[in-house]
Amino acid sequence: FGIERGFKVSNISQGKIRSMNLEDGFVFTGVNRKSPKDIKELIQLLESSRGQLKIEGISPTRGRQMMSFYSY
Repeated sequence: FGIERGFKVSNISQGKIRSMNLEDGFVFTGVNRKSPKDIKELIQLLESSRGQLKIEGISPTRGRQMMSFYSY
């Protein structure tokens, strides 16, 4: 994909990532304009976010995407 770092969504059955309805194979490249260094940091950014959540990534069927969600 020509990216330095990313985290692929696969077999997610619960939690905040599942509620986003991201397709299997989606690659996270950023959360709220931050590029997580590892999966632990990605999960921490997602789970601790409140209010608007901006996701950057690459969809296997739609290419690069930037999405916005509202998180409670």
